[in-house]
Amino acid sequence: MHFLKKVFVVFLALLFVRSLLYDWSTGVLEFDVTPTNTEEDQKEKNNHGDKASFQAVPYQVQSGDTVLSILEQLNPHLNMYSMEKVIEDFQSLNPGIDPHSILNGNTYLFPVYDEQ
Repeated sequence: MHFLKKVFVVFLALLFVRSLLYDWSTGVLEFDVTPTNTEEDQKEKNNHGDKASFQAVPYQVQSGDTVLSILEQLNPHLNMYSMEKVIEDFQSLNPGIDPHSILNGNTYLFPVYDEQ
């Protein structure tokens, strides 16, 4: 009986290690990073009255990145948009994601604005 307990414990440990390796390599959550907003949808969502439109671009967060630093990197002409608008657009592309708590290594959609 003591032998069966050891075999069971070893089996559980192997199962646990395998599940960890699977989670680390494949992950259990799948994200669809395909942009779903059309240009017309984006213009309708723009409640500031300007004609600015944007494309949704997937970006993998690196160490030290913030939403604003990524947006400034993708949009060198960002000064023409308000920060509230930029954050609102990020949240509309990534529902349920707190822009202050993005995770290193995760991929999120970021707006890249037209230079008009």
